[in-house]
Amino acid sequence: MSTTFPKHARTCKHAGLCRVAKNSFGMNYEVLKFIYQQGIVPFITYGSLAWGRSINKIYQRYLWKIQRRILLSIVKGYTTLSYEAALVLDGVAAIDLEIQRKNEVSLSFGRPSSDLIIGR
Repeated sequence: MSTTFPKHARTCKHAGLCRVAKNSFGMNYEVLKFIYQQGIVPFITYGSLAWGRSINKIYQRYLWKIQRRILLSIVKGYTTLSYEAALVLDGVAAIDLEIQRKNEVSLSFGRPSSDLIIGR
């Protein structure tokens, strides 16, 4: 596996994605979920056609940790909430499944997935 995915994963972690969706009195659930779907997921899945198939369990868990922290902020859950429970409460797919779906859609249409609208 090339060094592009580990660098991308570290960038996602250090970019402060959790700060975008942190608990805030001014933002309700719908706004935070919109930010997650339209901003954070595309940022994490950027370039997934190149590295999506070669992801291993270590980096899959790394992505789960990033996604769990963000989802906890969206559902305003306690840190004891499990990853699976956060997925169910927020009604989203696991990030590795989202990457797989995005790649399949991109390849089926024969164009980059950045041209597609997510969530519609």
